[in-house]
Amino acid sequence: TGQRGYVITGDNKYLEPYNLGKAEWEANYDKLYVLTANDSLQLQRLLGIESKIKQWIEQSGNYVIQLKKEGQDAELLRYFNSDDGKDQMDRIRNQISTYRETMKENTNSLIARQADKNKLLLELLYIAWAIIAVTAMVASWINSRAIVSTVRKVTHTIAELESDEDMKTRIEITTNDEIRDL
Repeated sequence: TGQRGYVITGDNKYLEPYNLGKAEWEANYDKLYVLTANDSLQLQRLLGIESKIKQWIEQSGNYVIQLKKEGQDAELLRYFNSDDGKDQMDRIRNQISTYRETMKENTNSLIARQADKNKLLLELLYIAWAIIAVTAMVASWINSRAIVSTVRKVTHTIAELESDEDMKTRIEITTNDEIRDL
């Protein structure tokens, strides 16, 4: 857009966004290159996009700007009537669109895989919680049974002491707890 603005008006202020765009695409390309390094198909697409952009800059962007600076209006008119730059830009847009769609598909696939992993992790946590709950209930049952059993022995022996005349009945306790102390 900056290039076209400059060609139409001849005002250098339109070259600022063009030059900024040239610098930014390289920085953004480098970031994408790093992010795409593990995907050979996308890397090949990205290299193709880079090639087409560099080709457009040389054959259309810079070329047209140079023609305008040199005042070659007839050559500019011929160039724009050929639609060569527009065809190049359309190919670049198509390549970028294909690249973007593949990246969206890859991202959606990654999200779906992560959701499956999260679901599996959640199921494993529920199973672990169930095992812990059952273990705690069994341990509580065994512990309470041991306490109740000892209390029953003491209660039974005390009840026998009332009816026993020789008072020689002994309580046998095998635990080391408060009941033994009693």
